[in-house]
Amino acid sequence: MEPALAAFDHQPALGGHPYGQLVAQHMHEGANGPQSARAVLKQLETILEMSIEALQRASDQYEETEANTVDALTKTSRSI
Repeated sequence: MEPALAAFDHQPALGGHPYGQLVAQHMHEGANGPQSARAVLKQLETILEMSIEALQRASDQYEETEANTVDALTKTSRSI
């Protein structure tokens, strides 16, 4: 989504008059400030990265447990 957010990098062109410049500055600050859409998307990106990592770890643990179970059952069936 970074390329899509590039539009937030610059103030919108709302004319050279003071009101237009003030609104453009306010819009730019709103798009890039601590409570902005960009900040929320960055937080979402962090959460998604952490979720992917946690799911991968859980998947690895599941595969390990499954392999251990298969191994234990194989050893048990050989001893019977």
